[in-house]
Amino acid sequence: MEENKEILDINEVNPEQKRPAFITVLCILTFVGAGLGLLTGLWSLFTIGQVQDTFDTLDRLGGFGESSLGGMDDFYRWTKISVYLNLLGNAMCLTGALMMWNLKKIGYFIYIPGQLIPLIGSFMVISSMTGFMGAAGPGGGMFASMGMIGFFIGALFPAAFIIMYGVNLKHMNK
Repeated sequence: MEENKEILDINEVNPEQKRPAFITVLCILTFVGAGLGLLTGLWSLFTIGQVQDTFDTLDRLGGFGESSLGGMDDFYRWTKISVYLNLLGNAMCLTGALMMWNLKKIGYFIYIPGQLIPLIGSFMVISSMTGFMGAAGPGGGMFASMGMIGFFIGALFPAAFIIMYGVNLKHMNK
């Protein structure tokens, strides 16, 4: 009987910190999003070569003409780099969310670059679209403009999550 009382006293002195429900929800959403991002990134690694093969075939067959494919090399190079940046970013987000799940504040500082790194790759892919059909042509400018609109809308979610996690840092330990 005396032994059980000591255990209870130790637990009362050092209670386990409870994770707020909002952090739990944010982490679960991050687990799902980063997990899907990792899966699609891995899939992209296996299929990115098919895109290059398609453009090489089009080029051999006369394709769209020399002026239209001028920007494709740059676009393909940045698309490939973007796949790696997305994988890295999703892995960092997943790692950061796991740490924040355990209420470790350092996870937030891993999570932030994990959200920002893929945006750099996306921005560079969109910027390379201006080379399609000539920089002044209707196709390149239109693709790049629509891409930038999508980029800014897509950047709202990472910004919102960074802010929501940041507001809840007070609930996390070192």
